[in-house]
Amino acid sequence: AGAPRAGGLGGPGNFTAKPLLLDWTAVPLVSSSFADELVGKLFASLGPLSFSARVRNVGMEAMVRGLVDKAIMQRAAQVADGSGPNDDAQD
Repeated sequence: AGAPRAGGLGGPGNFTAKPLLLDWTAVPLVSSSFADELVGKLFASLGPLSFSARVRNVGMEAMVRGLVDKAIMQRAAQVADGSGPNDDAQD
């Protein structure tokens, strides 16, 4: 979907990119909108295989994990039905 943004992670075909470590240590809670904007859109942008190969979440509290999982599942459903990661009115 075009060239990567400056400083971006590149797209699904960028296999030489380094892994991304998201350290959630000492983060007891995030808003659902934050989880979607950070992790949900990253998932939709990279795609499921690249996301799971490159992104590592560590130190997650159960509540944060639930919110991030929900954001990913909602973005996965959007990708499955053909709407892109930036097709919603909240951007």
